[in-house]
Amino acid sequence: INVVVSVSGQYLIQRKPVVFRDVAALADELRRAGVDIKDPIVVINADNSATHQSVIRVMDAARQAGYGQVAFAVEQATR
Repeated sequence: INVVVSVSGQYLIQRKPVVFRDVAALADELRRAGVDIKDPIVVINADNSATHQSVIRVMDAARQAGYGQVAFAVEQATR
């Protein structure tokens, strides 16, 4: 389940914009996104200027949704 966190704290789950209301609602959105996925993994791709709190919310929502596997997408800086 791909989750993008923008610099302004906006969330996209599977490329669909999600309005953040609270962590429980974000967990519901993650559950909906993973309903047809066997052994889902939440992959967080956060802008490097996004707040830590916005990323922690996704991690907490994943836990509340029952997903034990969370990974972070990273990009290597180019020279």
